[in-house]
Amino acid sequence: MWIEMHSLMAADWVDAATAAEKGERGEEEEKRGGAERGEYEDAFLCGAKLQEALAAQSKAAEESAAEQSGDAEAEQASASMEDELRT
Repeated sequence: MWIEMHSLMAADWVDAATAAEKGERGEEEEKRGGAERGEYEDAFLCGAKLQEALAAQSKAAEESAAEQSGDAEAEQASASMEDELRT
């Protein structure tokens, strides 16, 4: 009886030690997972900011092209009017 009781107690200690070790590992994995999630969130936010910057740059390029096109049209109209006035 004494041997059975001590072997059960030893098994409980082993189980408790294993559970504690798993708990520590779980905490470490959770911390590491949290850091990885943070890295992913940072990368996502960085990507979103990059997309916004590219969209703003594209819009500015379109506006610039429209201005240049408008300037070219205005110059062409001005040249046409000057030609008409000369004749």
